[in-house]
Amino acid sequence: PMLPVTILSGFLGSGKTTLLKHILTAKEGMKCGLIVNDMAKLNIDGMMLEKSSLIQREEKLVQMQNGCICCTLRDDLLDAVVELAKDGSLDYLLVESTGISEPMQVAETWAMDLSEEHVHGHANGHDHTNGEMTDEEKSGLEKLKKLRDVSRLDTCVTVVDASNFELVMQMSELVNEGGDEACKGDDDRPLSQLLIEQVEFADVILLNKTDLLKTAGGEARLAGIEKTIRTLNPKAKVLPTVHSVVSPSEIVNTHLFDWDRASNAAGWLQS
Repeated sequence: PMLPVTILSGFLGSGKTTLLKHILTAKEGMKCGLIVNDMAKLNIDGMMLEKSSLIQREEKLVQMQNGCICCTLRDDLLDAVVELAKDGSLDYLLVESTGISEPMQVAETWAMDLSEEHVHGHANGHDHTNGEMTDEEKSGLEKLKKLRDVSRLDTCVTVVDASNFELVMQMSELVNEGGDEACKGDDDRPLSQLLIEQVEFADVILLNKTDLLKTAGGEARLAGIEKTIRTLNPKAKVLPTVHSVVSPSEIVNTHLFDWDRASNAAGWLQS
């Protein structure tokens, strides 16, 4: 059976880490694999593992050492997923992407055209005429094929902080100026654009921290935020949450991911 993979996106502070911890402790009898960017942030290595032999025995944790998942994707992520899938003991795998990466970059790994010409073109700035494939490209192609043999992209989940959604949507600050995780690089899109992309591409959107909108006028604000999100992505399932509490069955093994729908949702992949 193919290992179902859920990609988890969202800005720093939206509640991704809380969601991961929640899923690990509310697994409903499932064995879960986890690929995270920063094991220390998750803070489960010591505390939860000591308290629970269950987690130590069942969870497979892989840490992406060098920076953000969108940049290290093609190689160490491929190896990690294939290894975890071949192990055969997992029911599903969660992959956390950093706050500044787009889920589509991770999703493309499961969906991009695997013809030699395309992979070669991809590596050469989309110049599809540039000679033979290098050994490195051939090795990458083999890994991608292996990945598809053993796993499938199941769900893209975006966690949104309801309490500062309107603020971020109005931000002109650029991604590479933001104080988010490592790997800022030369990304000069506004943060608002990145948030829109994370919302547009999701199958499931957790509208988190709704408890912070319980003040006067909060109901109307929340309704407005939900309306904006549904306008950006009419097909996604939107789940209002507090402390990222959601049933694992809402975000893993849902079979919701559909490449054609996702890639038509936004004008990306032209890039």
